[in-house]
Amino acid sequence: MKKRFLWLLLASLFLNFFDRVVGLGPVKSILHQVAAPIQVGMVRSRIAVQDGLTFVYSLPFVYRQNLKLKEELVGIQGVQLENAVLKIENQVLRQQFNAIMVSSENLTPARVLGFFQQADETLVIVQGEFNLGRSVILGDSLVGEVVYSGGNVSRVRTVFSPQSRVAVNVLAKEGTVEAIAEGRFMNEIYLTKILSDQEVFPGELVVTSGIAGKFQKNCLIGEIEAVFEDSDGVFKSARVSAKWMLKELNVVLITN
Repeated sequence: MKKRFLWLLLASLFLNFFDRVVGLGPVKSILHQVAAPIQVGMVRSRIAVQDGLTFVYSLPFVYRQNLKLKEELVGIQGVQLENAVLKIENQVLRQQFNAIMVSSENLTPARVLGFFQQADETLVIVQGEFNLGRSVILGDSLVGEVVYSGGNVSRVRTVFSPQSRVAVNVLAKEGTVEAIAEGRFMNEIYLTKILSDQEVFPGELVVTSGIAGKFQKNCLIGEIEAVFEDSDGVFKSARVSAKWMLKELNVVLITN
């Protein structure tokens, strides 16, 4: 080990002496030309390795950022969908609100005195004499029409009566759907003459259409409870729930 050290020391001293006396400039120049590209390549390799390591180290962070962006995109799409649904619901509600705004002009209040059973229908007796065919209203809902007047009382055929037929519009999402509201036994109302290709759904409101001027337009009939396909395949029907009951009648309004 000592001998090798001594030999290296003597070699270095010899080369140093030789360089000072004779000169190793040409040899150094050749070695520099050979070593310089190697050094440049080593530097570039080190930079490439560092870039590769940086990319590898950044992969988990980039992956987490990608997941976060995907979640934000899903959230934005969900908000957009909710806004679209709310926009449609708002349009429907505006349509329904405008439809059930019954004018209070030319309405006369009348007190309900009782009920009169006639054949298969129950008539409402109100105080006062009113022209036949006048609409009878409770709030924004149609109760029926005056069918008899005399002796300071009038009789009203309600929309529940099997003799009642009212032209109506269903305030559907796709627009108004025409139908006929018919009274049934047990205080029920059914819609008929709805074409099978027209879409109506539970929860949609039914209002008078005002066709032929028999009833005031846009009086509320009720809300659809269920929809049924008729056996003929041409029409469908629907059961409607009114927002009032016979026993709740105290004062109604009569159109003039």
